[in-house]
Amino acid sequence: MGESVFTESDFAEIESGYTVWLEPSHLHFHSGGQVEIKALWGNKMQKDGTGNPLNWQAVVIPPVGEEFKGEVSYGKGLYQIVSFPAGEEGLYYVLVENNVGTHQGTSYIQRAGLLVPVGHHVHGHGVATGRGLEIVPSELKEFHLGDNISLQVLFNGRPLPNIDVKITYHLYEGDDYPYSATTGDSGNLSLTFKEKGHWMFLAQYKDQNDLLEYHVSTFVVPGVR
Repeated sequence: MGESVFTESDFAEIESGYTVWLEPSHLHFHSGGQVEIKALWGNKMQKDGTGNPLNWQAVVIPPVGEEFKGEVSYGKGLYQIVSFPAGEEGLYYVLVENNVGTHQGTSYIQRAGLLVPVGHHVHGHGVATGRGLEIVPSELKEFHLGDNISLQVLFNGRPLPNIDVKITYHLYEGDDYPYSATTGDSGNLSLTFKEKGHWMFLAQYKDQNDLLEYHVSTFVVPGVR
């Protein structure tokens, strides 16, 4: 990864709640085509600038086969683009890691996850990679108003109980997160979708080893109808 290119103002944004999250440019893609995912930067799912993507790395886990790297490039608006070729039909897990670097004795690590359907009416289970802080859905399908979703928060593959998860959707214009939930003994939580749109779940965890690590993870469920 190399040395962090973040400035004092970048760290100030991060400490105030800025993070990376992912949204699809389409609700599904086709085998043999190109997948393009928006990587956005801001607070409470409200985009603000394009972030500093020089430290962003994208990993794609296909439904079958080995993981591979996605390409991160500048988009035409306030976002970056993560792109990769779509192979066989199924759910592709896209993970963007933002290794921010160390500031005043704290190492900042952000991860953003999204499950991307290739093909029509694709559904399946979430993916746990064991990479730091993760939010993993029990399933992903075409969600509608009134549907429930169950998720699990993990750190290095182990469940995290009593973690506060902040929840919002991209059409919300309030000043704070409109929903929250606390994980149970197995790191689990659930939510009923009450609004249409893309929904984001955000978890935070501080891990004290030789260096204090501040982990932030987002996971987006797109296109609740």
